[in-house]
Amino acid sequence: MYALTPAYQTYAWGAVGSTSLVGQLLNRELDETIPYAEYWIGTHPSGCALVNIPGNPDKIPLDSFFQQNPDWIGQGSSIPSHPGSLPFMFKVLSVAKPLSIQAHPDLEMAKELHSKDPTNYPDANHKPELALPLNDFYACVGLRTNEAFLTLVNLIPPLAKVLSMLDIDVSPYLPNAQPMLDQYRLSSVVMQAIAHSSFNDSFQTVYDDINALRLQDSLSSHLLCSEALARFHLFTVEYPQDLGCLSAAFCLQQLRGKPGDGIFIPAHVPHEYLFGNVVEVMACSDNVIRGGLTPKHCDPHILSTMLDRCTHDLMTMIPQHLALDPPNPPCWIIPNISDFMVFDLCEDITSFPSIPVPRIVVCIGCKCGVTSSSVKMDTLPGCPLLIKANTTFTVTCISKTSAFPRIFVVSERVQF
Repeated sequence: MYALTPAYQTYAWGAVGSTSLVGQLLNRELDETIPYAEYWIGTHPSGCALVNIPGNPDKIPLDSFFQQNPDWIGQGSSIPSHPGSLPFMFKVLSVAKPLSIQAHPDLEMAKELHSKDPTNYPDANHKPELALPLNDFYACVGLRTNEAFLTLVNLIPPLAKVLSMLDIDVSPYLPNAQPMLDQYRLSSVVMQAIAHSSFNDSFQTVYDDINALRLQDSLSSHLLCSEALARFHLFTVEYPQDLGCLSAAFCLQQLRGKPGDGIFIPAHVPHEYLFGNVVEVMACSDNVIRGGLTPKHCDPHILSTMLDRCTHDLMTMIPQHLALDPPNPPCWIIPNISDFMVFDLCEDITSFPSIPVPRIVVCIGCKCGVTSSSVKMDTLPGCPLLIKANTTFTVTCISKTSAFPRIFVVSERVQF
Protein backbone atom coordinates (compact mmCIF):
# COMPACT_ATOMS: atom_id res chain seq x y z
CA MET A 1 0.00 0.00 0.00
CA TYR A 2 1.06 3.59 -0.59
CA ALA A 3 0.11 6.97 0.86
CA LEU A 4 -1.69 9.41 -1.46
CA THR A 5 -1.70 13.19 -1.61
CA PRO A 6 -5.22 14.48 -2.37
CA ALA A 7 -6.06 17.36 -4.70
CA TYR A 8 -8.16 20.25 -3.43
CA GLN A 9 -10.33 23.07 -4.80
CA THR A 10 -10.73 26.62 -3.46
CA TYR A 11 -14.24 27.50 -4.60
CA ALA A 12 -15.75 30.70 -3.17
CA TRP A 13 -18.48 28.88 -1.20
CA GLY A 14 -15.98 26.92 0.89
CA ALA A 15 -15.12 27.47 4.54
CA VAL A 16 -12.09 29.70 4.99
CA GLY A 17 -8.65 28.77 6.30
CA SER A 18 -8.43 26.61 9.42
CA THR A 19 -12.23 26.79 9.93
CA SER A 20 -12.53 24.44 6.93
CA LEU A 21 -12.53 20.71 7.57
CA VAL A 22 -11.12 20.33 4.07
CA GLY A 23 -8.25 22.62 5.02
CA GLN A 24 -7.60 20.61 8.18
CA LEU A 25 -7.54 17.34 6.22
CA LEU A 26 -4.83 18.66 3.89
CA ASN A 27 -2.28 18.57 6.75
CA ARG A 28 -0.42 21.58 5.41
CA GLU A 29 0.06 25.25 6.24
CA LEU A 30 -3.15 27.10 5.41
CA ASP A 31 -3.83 30.60 4.13
CA GLU A 32 -6.50 32.03 6.45
CA THR A 33 -7.96 34.07 3.56
CA ILE A 34 -8.56 31.15 1.18
CA PRO A 35 -11.77 29.05 1.06
CA TYR A 36 -10.78 25.37 1.15
CA ALA A 37 -13.93 23.94 -0.42
CA GLU A 38 -13.27 20.43 -1.74
CA TYR A 39 -10.85 17.59 -1.03
CA TRP A 40 -10.49 15.16 -3.95
CA ILE A 41 -9.15 11.62 -4.26
CA GLY A 42 -9.32 10.08 -7.70
CA THR A 43 -7.89 10.32 -11.18
CA HIS A 44 -9.99 13.11 -12.70
CA PRO A 45 -7.82 15.45 -14.84
CA SER A 46 -9.12 18.47 -12.89
CA GLY A 47 -7.59 17.12 -9.69
CA CYS A 48 -5.65 13.84 -9.80
CA ALA A 49 -4.30 12.42 -6.54
CA LEU A 50 -0.57 11.76 -6.26
CA VAL A 51 1.16 8.56 -5.13
CA ASN A 52 3.95 8.88 -2.55
CA ILE A 53 6.49 6.09 -3.07
CA PRO A 54 9.18 5.82 -0.36
CA GLY A 55 12.61 6.69 -1.68
CA ASN A 56 11.17 8.50 -4.73
CA PRO A 57 11.31 12.30 -4.31
CA ASP A 58 8.78 12.83 -7.10
CA LYS A 59 5.11 12.10 -6.47
CA ILE A 60 3.42 10.21 -9.32
CA PRO A 61 -0.09 11.03 -10.62
CA LEU A 62 -2.39 8.17 -9.69
CA ASP A 63 -3.51 7.51 -13.27
CA SER A 64 0.13 7.32 -14.44
CA PHE A 65 0.94 4.98 -11.56
CA PHE A 66 -1.84 2.60 -12.60
CA GLN A 67 -0.66 2.67 -16.22
CA GLN A 68 2.88 1.81 -15.09
CA ASN A 69 1.69 -0.82 -12.59
CA PRO A 70 -1.37 -2.60 -14.05
CA ASP A 71 -1.28 -5.24 -11.29
CA TRP A 72 -2.31 -2.50 -8.82
CA ILE A 73 -5.55 -1.75 -10.69
CA GLY A 74 -6.22 -5.47 -11.32
CA GLN A 75 -9.60 -6.00 -12.97
CA GLY A 76 -10.72 -2.46 -12.19
CA SER A 77 -12.61 -0.55 -14.86
CA SER A 78 -11.06 2.54 -16.42
CA ILE A 79 -12.81 5.16 -18.49
CA PRO A 80 -11.94 4.19 -22.12
CA SER A 81 -10.65 7.67 -22.97
CA HIS A 82 -8.56 7.85 -19.77
CA PRO A 83 -6.29 4.78 -19.26
CA GLY A 84 -5.39 4.18 -15.64
CA SER A 85 -8.42 6.02 -14.31
CA LEU A 86 -10.60 5.00 -11.39
CA PRO A 87 -14.35 4.93 -12.11
CA PHE A 88 -15.11 6.87 -8.91
CA MET A 89 -14.10 9.99 -6.99
CA PHE A 90 -14.04 10.55 -3.23
CA LYS A 91 -14.58 14.11 -2.02
CA VAL A 92 -15.00 16.01 1.23
CA LEU A 93 -16.87 19.34 1.02
CA SER A 94 -16.77 22.14 3.61
CA VAL A 95 -19.78 24.28 2.70
CA ALA A 96 -19.99 27.76 4.25
CA LYS A 97 -22.24 29.38 1.61
CA PRO A 98 -24.95 27.89 -0.60
CA LEU A 99 -23.80 26.27 -3.82
CA SER A 100 -25.58 26.73 -7.14
CA ILE A 101 -28.85 25.07 -8.15
CA GLN A 102 -27.54 22.14 -10.14
CA ALA A 103 -28.14 18.70 -11.57
CA HIS A 104 -25.96 16.10 -13.23
CA PRO A 105 -26.46 14.36 -16.57
CA ASP A 106 -26.95 10.68 -17.24
CA LEU A 107 -24.39 8.94 -19.45
CA GLU A 108 -26.16 9.67 -22.74
CA MET A 109 -26.62 13.37 -21.95
CA ALA A 110 -23.03 13.69 -20.67
CA LYS A 111 -21.64 12.43 -23.97
CA GLU A 112 -23.82 14.90 -25.90
CA LEU A 113 -22.92 17.88 -23.68
CA HIS A 114 -19.20 17.10 -23.77
CA SER A 115 -19.28 16.80 -27.56
CA LYS A 116 -21.02 20.17 -27.97
CA ASP A 117 -19.37 22.13 -25.13
CA PRO A 118 -16.20 20.52 -23.75
CA THR A 119 -15.20 23.75 -22.01
CA ASN A 120 -18.16 23.71 -19.63
CA TYR A 121 -18.70 19.94 -19.62
CA PRO A 122 -15.16 18.59 -19.33
CA ASP A 123 -15.83 14.86 -19.62
CA ALA A 124 -18.32 12.44 -21.15
CA ASN A 125 -19.27 10.58 -17.98
CA HIS A 126 -22.36 10.55 -15.79
CA LYS A 127 -22.19 11.66 -12.14
CA PRO A 128 -24.47 9.82 -9.74
CA GLU A 129 -23.59 10.94 -6.20
CA LEU A 130 -23.83 9.55 -2.67
CA ALA A 131 -23.60 12.20 0.08
CA LEU A 132 -22.61 11.10 3.61
CA PRO A 133 -22.93 13.93 6.17
CA LEU A 134 -20.09 14.41 8.66
CA ASN A 135 -22.08 16.80 10.90
CA ASP A 136 -25.49 18.49 10.73
CA PHE A 137 -25.67 19.06 7.00
CA TYR A 138 -28.28 21.20 5.24
CA ALA A 139 -29.20 20.82 1.59
CA CYS A 140 -32.03 21.10 -0.91
CA VAL A 141 -32.47 17.83 -2.79
CA GLY A 142 -35.26 17.08 -5.22
CA LEU A 143 -38.59 18.77 -5.83
CA ARG A 144 -41.29 19.69 -3.36
CA THR A 145 -44.53 17.76 -3.64
CA ASN A 146 -47.54 19.47 -5.18
CA GLU A 147 -49.14 19.52 -1.73
CA ALA A 148 -46.15 21.24 -0.08
CA PHE A 149 -45.86 23.82 -2.85
CA LEU A 150 -49.57 24.66 -2.70
CA THR A 151 -49.28 25.04 1.08
CA LEU A 152 -46.59 27.66 0.55
CA VAL A 153 -48.75 29.45 -2.03
CA ASN A 154 -51.60 29.65 0.48
CA LEU A 155 -49.32 30.99 3.23
CA ILE A 156 -47.23 33.39 1.10
CA PRO A 157 -49.54 35.56 -1.07
CA PRO A 158 -46.76 36.93 -3.34
CA LEU A 159 -46.23 33.39 -4.63
CA ALA A 160 -49.73 33.47 -6.13
CA LYS A 161 -48.64 36.59 -8.01
CA VAL A 162 -45.57 34.72 -9.27
CA LEU A 163 -47.79 31.95 -10.62
CA SER A 164 -49.94 34.55 -12.38
CA MET A 165 -46.86 36.21 -13.89
CA LEU A 166 -45.68 32.80 -15.12
CA ASP A 167 -49.19 31.98 -16.46
CA ILE A 168 -49.45 28.78 -14.38
CA ASP A 169 -52.85 27.34 -13.46
CA VAL A 170 -52.63 25.25 -10.28
CA SER A 171 -56.07 23.62 -10.61
CA PRO A 172 -54.69 20.42 -12.27
CA TYR A 173 -52.46 19.91 -9.21
CA LEU A 174 -55.10 20.24 -6.49
CA PRO A 175 -55.63 17.11 -4.31
CA ASN A 176 -58.94 16.14 -5.92
CA ALA A 177 -57.96 16.95 -9.51
CA GLN A 178 -58.51 14.30 -12.18
CA PRO A 179 -56.50 12.79 -13.71
CA MET A 180 -54.05 12.77 -10.79
CA LEU A 181 -50.68 14.10 -11.95
CA ASP A 182 -47.25 13.10 -10.64
CA GLN A 183 -46.95 14.50 -7.12
CA TYR A 184 -43.79 16.47 -7.97
CA ARG A 185 -45.02 17.93 -11.26
CA LEU A 186 -46.06 21.41 -10.08
CA SER A 187 -42.61 22.32 -8.72
CA SER A 188 -41.12 21.10 -12.00
CA VAL A 189 -43.51 23.27 -14.07
CA VAL A 190 -42.73 26.34 -11.97
CA MET A 191 -38.96 25.84 -12.24
CA GLN A 192 -39.25 25.36 -16.00
CA ALA A 193 -41.25 28.59 -16.37
CA ILE A 194 -38.73 30.48 -14.22
CA ALA A 195 -35.88 29.17 -16.38
CA HIS A 196 -37.46 30.82 -19.41
CA SER A 197 -38.17 34.15 -17.69
CA SER A 198 -36.09 37.27 -17.06
CA PHE A 199 -35.86 39.36 -13.92
CA ASN A 200 -37.82 42.63 -14.16
CA ASP A 201 -39.48 45.27 -11.96
CA SER A 202 -42.47 43.02 -11.28
CA PHE A 203 -40.22 40.30 -9.91
CA GLN A 204 -38.39 42.92 -7.83
CA THR A 205 -41.69 43.89 -6.23
CA VAL A 206 -42.42 40.23 -5.50
CA TYR A 207 -38.96 39.78 -3.97
CA ASP A 208 -39.49 42.79 -1.70
CA ASP A 209 -42.94 41.56 -0.68
CA ILE A 210 -41.70 38.04 0.13
CA ASN A 211 -38.79 39.31 2.22
CA ALA A 212 -41.14 41.62 4.11
CA LEU A 213 -43.08 38.54 5.27
CA ARG A 214 -40.07 36.86 6.84
CA LEU A 215 -40.52 38.43 10.28
CA GLN A 216 -44.28 38.04 10.57
CA ASP A 217 -45.14 36.11 13.74
CA SER A 218 -48.04 34.33 12.05
CA LEU A 219 -45.65 32.72 9.55
CA SER A 220 -42.59 32.16 11.76
CA SER A 221 -44.43 29.43 13.69
CA HIS A 222 -45.05 27.40 10.51
CA LEU A 223 -41.86 25.35 9.95
CA LEU A 224 -42.31 24.72 6.21
CA CYS A 225 -43.01 28.39 5.56
CA SER A 226 -40.36 29.84 7.90
CA GLU A 227 -37.61 27.64 6.43
CA ALA A 228 -38.57 28.62 2.87
CA LEU A 229 -38.66 32.32 3.73
CA ALA A 230 -35.31 32.12 5.53
CA ARG A 231 -33.73 30.42 2.51
CA PHE A 232 -35.21 32.97 0.13
CA HIS A 233 -33.77 35.82 2.19
CA LEU A 234 -30.36 34.11 2.30
CA PHE A 235 -30.33 33.67 -1.47
CA THR A 236 -31.49 37.22 -2.28
CA VAL A 237 -28.79 38.75 -0.08
CA GLU A 238 -26.17 36.99 -2.20
CA TYR A 239 -27.97 37.08 -5.59
CA PRO A 240 -30.61 39.87 -5.39
CA GLN A 241 -31.77 39.67 -9.03
CA ASP A 242 -31.43 35.95 -9.70
CA LEU A 243 -34.73 34.15 -10.40
CA GLY A 244 -33.08 31.03 -9.07
CA CYS A 245 -33.91 32.38 -5.59
CA LEU A 246 -37.55 31.45 -6.23
CA SER A 247 -36.71 27.97 -7.52
CA ALA A 248 -34.30 27.11 -4.72
CA ALA A 249 -36.43 28.45 -1.87
CA PHE A 250 -39.88 27.28 -2.91
CA CYS A 251 -39.54 24.45 -5.46
CA LEU A 252 -36.78 22.34 -3.86
CA GLN A 253 -37.31 20.37 -0.67
CA GLN A 254 -34.93 21.01 2.20
CA LEU A 255 -33.37 18.22 4.21
CA ARG A 256 -31.12 18.03 7.23
CA GLY A 257 -28.64 15.16 7.19
CA LYS A 258 -26.68 13.85 10.15
CA PRO A 259 -23.77 11.43 10.56
CA GLY A 260 -24.91 7.97 9.54
CA ASP A 261 -27.33 9.21 6.86
CA GLY A 262 -26.92 8.52 3.17
CA ILE A 263 -28.34 10.86 0.51
CA PHE A 264 -28.41 9.57 -3.06
CA ILE A 265 -28.63 12.12 -5.87
CA PRO A 266 -29.44 10.45 -9.22
CA ALA A 267 -29.01 12.03 -12.62
CA HIS A 268 -31.50 14.82 -13.43
CA VAL A 269 -32.44 15.57 -9.80
CA PRO A 270 -31.94 19.28 -8.92
CA HIS A 271 -30.12 19.98 -5.68
CA GLU A 272 -28.21 22.62 -3.77
CA TYR A 273 -25.97 22.26 -0.74
CA LEU A 274 -26.46 24.94 1.91
CA PHE A 275 -24.15 24.40 4.88
CA GLY A 276 -22.03 21.79 6.62
CA ASN A 277 -19.40 19.12 6.00
CA VAL A 278 -20.13 16.13 3.81
CA VAL A 279 -18.38 13.25 2.06
CA GLU A 280 -19.36 12.73 -1.56
CA VAL A 281 -18.64 9.55 -3.50
CA MET A 282 -19.51 9.70 -7.16
CA ALA A 283 -18.69 8.49 -10.64
CA CYS A 284 -15.51 10.05 -12.00
CA SER A 285 -16.92 13.22 -13.52
CA ASP A 286 -16.98 16.97 -13.01
CA ASN A 287 -20.08 17.64 -15.12
CA VAL A 288 -22.41 20.15 -13.47
CA ILE A 289 -25.48 21.69 -15.13
CA ARG A 290 -26.22 24.87 -13.17
CA GLY A 291 -29.54 26.66 -13.03
CA GLY A 292 -28.62 29.78 -11.06
CA LEU A 293 -27.27 31.24 -7.81
CA THR A 294 -23.68 31.29 -9.02
CA PRO A 295 -21.36 33.51 -11.07
CA LYS A 296 -20.25 30.36 -12.93
CA HIS A 297 -21.60 29.21 -16.27
CA CYS A 298 -25.33 28.40 -16.08
CA ASP A 299 -27.57 26.46 -18.47
CA PRO A 300 -31.04 26.92 -16.95
CA HIS A 301 -32.74 25.84 -20.18
CA ILE A 302 -30.88 22.50 -20.18
CA LEU A 303 -31.61 21.99 -16.50
CA SER A 304 -35.30 22.71 -17.11
CA THR A 305 -35.49 19.87 -19.67
CA MET A 306 -34.09 17.47 -17.05
CA LEU A 307 -36.95 18.20 -14.67
CA ASP A 308 -39.39 16.22 -16.82
CA ARG A 309 -37.61 13.08 -15.59
CA CYS A 310 -38.02 13.92 -11.89
CA THR A 311 -40.92 11.56 -11.36
CA HIS A 312 -42.02 9.90 -8.12
CA ASP A 313 -39.94 6.77 -8.83
CA LEU A 314 -36.74 8.78 -9.30
CA MET A 315 -37.38 11.15 -6.42
CA THR A 316 -37.88 8.33 -3.92
CA MET A 317 -34.71 6.36 -4.72
CA ILE A 318 -32.56 5.93 -1.63
CA PRO A 319 -29.15 4.35 -1.06
CA GLN A 320 -29.00 0.89 0.43
CA HIS A 321 -26.88 0.44 3.56
CA LEU A 322 -26.39 -3.30 3.36
CA ALA A 323 -25.11 -5.62 6.05
CA LEU A 324 -23.13 -8.12 4.00
CA ASP A 325 -22.49 -11.65 5.24
CA PRO A 326 -20.14 -11.76 8.27
CA PRO A 327 -17.34 -10.95 8.72
CA ASN A 328 -17.84 -8.13 6.20
CA PRO A 329 -18.92 -4.69 7.57
CA PRO A 330 -21.97 -2.76 6.28
CA CYS A 331 -21.57 -1.09 2.91
CA TRP A 332 -23.36 1.67 0.99
CA ILE A 333 -24.36 0.61 -2.51
CA ILE A 334 -26.73 2.15 -5.05
CA PRO A 335 -29.00 -0.04 -7.18
CA ASN A 336 -27.82 -0.13 -10.82
CA ILE A 337 -24.69 1.94 -10.07
CA SER A 338 -21.45 -0.01 -10.58
CA ASP A 339 -19.00 2.91 -10.34
CA PHE A 340 -18.53 2.75 -6.56
CA MET A 341 -19.34 1.22 -3.20
CA VAL A 342 -18.47 2.66 0.20
CA PHE A 343 -17.72 0.99 3.51
CA ASP A 344 -18.48 3.53 6.26
CA LEU A 345 -16.86 2.25 9.44
CA CYS A 346 -17.34 3.01 13.09
CA GLU A 347 -15.80 -0.23 14.39
CA ASP A 348 -12.40 -0.28 16.11
CA ILE A 349 -11.12 -3.18 13.98
CA THR A 350 -12.49 -4.26 10.59
CA SER A 351 -11.13 -6.93 8.24
CA PHE A 352 -11.51 -6.81 4.47
CA PRO A 353 -11.24 -9.77 2.09
CA SER A 354 -9.36 -9.70 -1.18
CA ILE A 355 -11.21 -8.24 -4.18
CA PRO A 356 -9.87 -7.79 -7.75
CA VAL A 357 -9.90 -3.95 -7.72
CA PRO A 358 -7.93 -1.28 -5.81
CA ARG A 359 -9.35 0.44 -2.73
CA ILE A 360 -8.86 3.79 -1.02
CA VAL A 361 -8.86 4.14 2.78
CA VAL A 362 -9.60 7.59 4.26
CA CYS A 363 -9.78 8.42 7.99
CA ILE A 364 -11.67 11.51 9.18
CA GLY A 365 -11.77 12.42 12.84
CA CYS A 366 -9.41 9.61 13.84
CA LYS A 367 -5.99 8.08 13.33
CA CYS A 368 -5.99 4.59 11.91
CA GLY A 369 -3.68 1.74 11.06
CA VAL A 370 -3.93 -0.49 8.00
CA THR A 371 -2.27 -3.90 8.03
CA SER A 372 -1.85 -6.38 5.17
CA SER A 373 0.23 -9.54 5.00
CA SER A 374 3.27 -7.58 3.83
CA VAL A 375 3.06 -4.09 5.36
CA LYS A 376 1.54 -2.01 8.16
CA MET A 377 0.95 1.74 7.87
CA ASP A 378 -0.51 4.27 10.31
CA THR A 379 -2.20 7.33 8.91
CA LEU A 380 -3.46 10.70 10.15
CA PRO A 381 -6.92 12.17 9.42
CA GLY A 382 -7.08 13.16 5.76
CA CYS A 383 -4.02 11.11 4.70
CA PRO A 384 -5.47 8.49 2.32
CA LEU A 385 -3.94 5.10 1.56
CA LEU A 386 -4.06 3.20 -1.73
CA ILE A 387 -4.62 -0.56 -1.36
CA LYS A 388 -3.47 -2.79 -4.20
CA ALA A 389 -6.01 -4.99 -5.98
CA ASN A 390 -6.29 -8.55 -4.61
CA THR A 391 -5.13 -7.56 -1.11
CA THR A 392 -6.53 -8.74 2.22
CA PHE A 393 -6.15 -6.15 4.97
CA THR A 394 -7.36 -4.95 8.37
CA VAL A 395 -8.24 -1.38 9.42
CA THR A 396 -7.81 -0.40 13.06
CA CYS A 397 -8.96 2.85 14.69
CA ILE A 398 -5.95 3.88 16.81
CA SER A 399 -7.32 7.07 18.38
CA LYS A 400 -10.22 9.46 17.91
CA THR A 401 -9.69 13.15 17.21
CA SER A 402 -13.35 14.21 16.93
CA ALA A 403 -16.77 13.30 18.29
CA PHE A 404 -17.73 11.62 14.99
CA PRO A 405 -14.76 9.51 13.80
CA ARG A 406 -15.26 7.89 10.40
CA ILE A 407 -13.19 5.53 8.28
CA PHE A 408 -14.19 5.15 4.64
CA VAL A 409 -13.06 2.34 2.35
CA VAL A 410 -14.04 3.06 -1.25
CA SER A 411 -13.76 1.01 -4.41
CA GLU A 412 -15.48 0.15 -7.64
CA ARG A 413 -18.53 -1.99 -6.90
CA VAL A 414 -17.82 -5.71 -6.99
CA GLN A 415 -19.57 -8.83 -5.75
CA PHE A 416 -18.37 -10.47 -2.54
